[in-house]
Amino acid sequence: MSTRATLVVNPANANPMANLSCARLRISIDAEVYKRKWGMNEFDLDPGDHQIKVYYWHFIYGDRCEKSIDVRLMAGETCHLKYTMPLTSMDPVTLDRVESQIE
Repeated sequence: MSTRATLVVNPANANPMANLSCARLRISIDAEVYKRKWGMNEFDLDPGDHQIKVYYWHFIYGDRCEKSIDVRLMAGETCHLKYTMPLTSMDPVTLDRVESQIE
């Protein structure tokens, strides 16, 4: 059995602007920020409690659409998170734990 845990973060974008270069994905795990591309991102972590934040950085507006979640990971476990940006400013930003990335 593995002594590590896997975190999979999938930013599913309702907003087509997210894939443009002006919106850069950021994933923070326990206050360490990772600059990532839009799409599925996998992290190898120690088991235990972790605080996850997902947001994007815009060159004019800075950090936008931040959402956070606390997760407890067990050794050998794979945790899937789905981050959804709003299509409009009236729609909510979501970050939820899901069973898998196949929908």
